[in-house]
Amino acid sequence: MGRLATFALIGALAAGPVLATQNAIPGRYDVFGVSADDVLNIRSGPSASAGIVGTLAPDATGIVALALSEDGRWVRVQEGWVSGNFLAPQPGEWAGRWPEPLACTGTEPFWALEIRDSTLILQRLGDTPERFTATPPRPAEGRRDRWSVGSGDGSLSVVLGSGICSDGMSEELYPFRVDIVGPDAHLTGCCTLMPD
Repeated sequence: MGRLATFALIGALAAGPVLATQNAIPGRYDVFGVSADDVLNIRSGPSASAGIVGTLAPDATGIVALALSEDGRWVRVQEGWVSGNFLAPQPGEWAGRWPEPLACTGTEPFWALEIRDSTLILQRLGDTPERFTATPPRPAEGRRDRWSVGSGDGSLSVVLGSGICSDGMSEELYPFRVDIVGPDAHLTGCCTLMPD
């Protein structure tokens, strides 16, 4: 390999995470570039002409971005759409990273799963929470939007995928879908990002 090709390859590898931050969706974002005496409008659709359905403070942080508009200029948040020009990914947010910590829930039967610091905590309605040591998360081959993690004892497998998810019982939207497979159940539900 020539010297120029070697430097080009090293440069491309070093820039990987930097380039990935451009589409850190889903991810945690902060409002930036909005005057202290102004607000960031949340709109009903991905357009400046869409109706205003809410606002974000100029110093709002930890906003969970669910999806990008087709043109990549608008970001879907819980309440509607905001201009991507006024959102910046929080440090450590980049497309394809394992999105931890996570809070997951499911209905019929009701359950909750927390994934944080290499620990899985599964709580089924009426049962004592079960705590598991998690295996290292693995991305799906050839994908930056799917991952799996398991319990260290092999009794639980969790498959996570990005994409807007609804619990079917509320208007809440979540940035991830999840399947949990254990020895006596296959649970499916939705997950959201928790504060670090």
